[in-house]
Amino acid sequence: MGESPIWDIAENSKTGTVFFANNRNILKYDGNFWEKIVTNNLSITRSVASINNVVYTGSLKNFGYWKWVDGKRKYISISDKFNSFKGLEQEEIWKIFYHKKKIYFQSFNYLFAFDGNQVKRYKLPALSSYVYLVDGKLLVATISKGVYEFLEGNFIKKFNVLNDKPVVIHGIEHYKNDFLVGTLTEGIFVINNKNEVRQFDEKFNQVLKNTLILKMLILEDKLIVGTSNNGIYIYNLQNKTYRNYNQNQGLISNTIQTIKLDHKGNAWLGTDKGISKIELKNETELLYDYNGNLGNVFGFDFSNDKFYIGTNHGFYSYSSQQNITKELIEKGLIWNVSNIDNQLFVSDGWGTYLYRNSLDKISSNNGGYKLIKQDATYYQSTFTGVYKFDKSTINNPQKIGHLSVPILDFVYLNNEILGIGKNGGLYLFNIKDNTSKEILYKNQSLINPQIIREDNKVYILIDAQNLVEFDVNSEEFTTNKLNSKLKNIYRIREIDYNTFLIEADNILYYSKIENNTLIYYLIPKKLYDGKLVDDNLVVKKKEDFLYINLENGVLKYDLKSIRRDLPKVKISAKINQNVLTNNSSIEYSNNYIDFFISILSDDFTNYQLFYQLNDSKLLPLISPILNYKQLESGQYKLSVFSLKNGNFEQLNSFDFTIKKIWYLSNGMILVYIFIIAAIVFIFYRYNKLKIKQRFRMKQKEFQYELNLLEISHQQELKEVNYKKERQLLESSLQSKSTELAAQALKLVNQRAIITEVNELFSQLEVTDENKKLKRKFEKTFSEYNYNRNEWQNFEMNIQEIHQDFIQRLTLKFPSLTAKDIKLCVFLRMNLSTKEIAPLMHLNYRSIELQRYRLRKKMQISSEVNLNKWMINF
Repeated sequence: MGESPIWDIAENSKTGTVFFANNRNILKYDGNFWEKIVTNNLSITRSVASINNVVYTGSLKNFGYWKWVDGKRKYISISDKFNSFKGLEQEEIWKIFYHKKKIYFQSFNYLFAFDGNQVKRYKLPALSSYVYLVDGKLLVATISKGVYEFLEGNFIKKFNVLNDKPVVIHGIEHYKNDFLVGTLTEGIFVINNKNEVRQFDEKFNQVLKNTLILKMLILEDKLIVGTSNNGIYIYNLQNKTYRNYNQNQGLISNTIQTIKLDHKGNAWLGTDKGISKIELKNETELLYDYNGNLGNVFGFDFSNDKFYIGTNHGFYSYSSQQNITKELIEKGLIWNVSNIDNQLFVSDGWGTYLYRNSLDKISSNNGGYKLIKQDATYYQSTFTGVYKFDKSTINNPQKIGHLSVPILDFVYLNNEILGIGKNGGLYLFNIKDNTSKEILYKNQSLINPQIIREDNKVYILIDAQNLVEFDVNSEEFTTNKLNSKLKNIYRIREIDYNTFLIEADNILYYSKIENNTLIYYLIPKKLYDGKLVDDNLVVKKKEDFLYINLENGVLKYDLKSIRRDLPKVKISAKINQNVLTNNSSIEYSNNYIDFFISILSDDFTNYQLFYQLNDSKLLPLISPILNYKQLESGQYKLSVFSLKNGNFEQLNSFDFTIKKIWYLSNGMILVYIFIIAAIVFIFYRYNKLKIKQRFRMKQKEFQYELNLLEISHQQELKEVNYKKERQLLESSLQSKSTELAAQALKLVNQRAIITEVNELFSQLEVTDENKKLKRKFEKTFSEYNYNRNEWQNFEMNIQEIHQDFIQRLTLKFPSLTAKDIKLCVFLRMNLSTKEIAPLMHLNYRSIELQRYRLRKKMQISSEVNLNKWMINF
């Protein structure tokens, strides 16, 4: 949120608030929240100090202080008020401090003293680096004339560091009876009470000469040195050892421009790229490879003052000396490292080895996850189950039972081993009977079982929260449960007797059992956030430290740093930067609230808090800021809790009320009631007037409906009569068609008979008697002879009867010829091909061909009966 670099750091020791001179801004941090104070000045802020709860800053040709005016921070210039820089050019204030009821502002050439009423300006003896307040004395470190003491307005020479050349001093500290003086390029010197000068630790000085000292401070028996290109060095003045912290150990930059030791013993480091912090009194360390070369750590242990680590990249040794370095022993994927009886066992995916300056293979069982020793027997979980061996069978382990499942973790229980599968499931291995089986809970496999032992009791995590007792003798679950307030438990690892490492909601807890209750102590998430290895959580305890595997490193956690007391919590709330008080009433339309949860005099990340709004679910507080918006109207209580002795203890609460939306307020409800009553009355009166009108209208409507019904009835009668007449006409038409068809057939038959007789007579011999007989026959059948006019009348009658059918047919099929239409009419009359042929003066085959062509023109399938199709058309 600020800029780079950081020039100076100050602390209000009463509140623990830290201030940073950050180029053209001032950053404020209270352990929970950051705030940027914009100076609105083009000059760079070089110095900052917190004196008697007032923040002072210095820049180019200006120094002053900040105060609250109308709810905003406002800068008040002291130098402008007293015209302190009159006649001076380009003087910057690099340091501010308090001494004997005066505030001092220092540039490289002048010292300004402000007593509240006036500013006095003092010319320094020579160009100086800094003025140091050491044991109540103001020591001025000049570059060319040595060190002076400022006393009652005078500069008194104290000592020289190097007589033969100028030296830039970046630190003067008092230790025992000597002064320690840190120089930019020449290392550190010791000045005794006789002003005799000697070099500090020669070996350490040689290290410092390879870099530049920018800052030097003392905290108890620790000398803290900030450098220009290699971070900081922490030198133990008692045992003369030192450690180096740089970017490889997590610093934001190697250039340390300023250091501030706060009242809790933390070192705040201002660098050219931002801010870093080291808790000097907390011996927690992050042994981490920021380059990513180490890989995910799956196993580790200690042996002969060395630290051995197995990762997915190989087997490494770490030196326990200063400047921890790693040495690759063997490449590969290492699953486990265990020191048992001063023997280092190493397991990878292809077997298990003993490390004796080199890896000697003792077993070919794939993937050893865990190895323990019970009495004289070793037990090992692998990819394919659990094995045992002793000294005589170390090269030939024996499998326990028949199960071949990967067992990630296990515990030994009176000749039985209870193990958890890498992919879930709980398994029991009987050493004595050499059997193995899966343990079910309510006839179901457990998805993520975890094991906790307390004396002779064993508890199994059956879901994400409940730990149920398991009776090893009966091999059954009981009804007893271990009291636990944590939810979403993912992993549990046993550390030693009655102590455990528990991961829940991606947070680690150091835990123990007291009175059948799990007690939790938070391991701050900032130490491992985003670095935990997914499945293979490994924890080991050595002295007062827990060692926990991480991606690319190991966390060395100082158990003495555990916060065991409940923190003091402050809850504040804002809406659009306007501060709310407890029991505030908030407008519904302005319902966007930010809650700020602060831990007084400590860092938020050192505790795990939980929060609850009214009776909602208790949730972990991940961030110190909570946002609520568009809450329903009503009364609310935001409560903050912490775990103590396995129970949730309320630390603080904030009550507030969301007002009803304006149109639901009590006053508006009364208005609504009045309006509704008026509407009901008006509606009643209106309805009463309308009832009569509606009654009259109903009468008219009823009469009108009766008339409509009568008309409708008459219309229906007409339609019925019409249908009857039409049916009669259709019946008559069909009858006439039938008669015509019969007549036509009769004519055809008559002509056929006459034709046949004529053919017979033509075959007789021509005699007088035959001639007479023929004339007699002709005379007899003359009345039945073919009459062309009668045939034309027949065809006209057919066309007249089927006129409607012919019109519809020609309209839909305009390509039909007169012969086609005649055939269609005969088909509609339901005549067969044999009957149609004489009517059309054609033979049977010609009619069949014409029928085929008719189907093709009209696109009628051969499967459809043509007569029925014509009848239904």
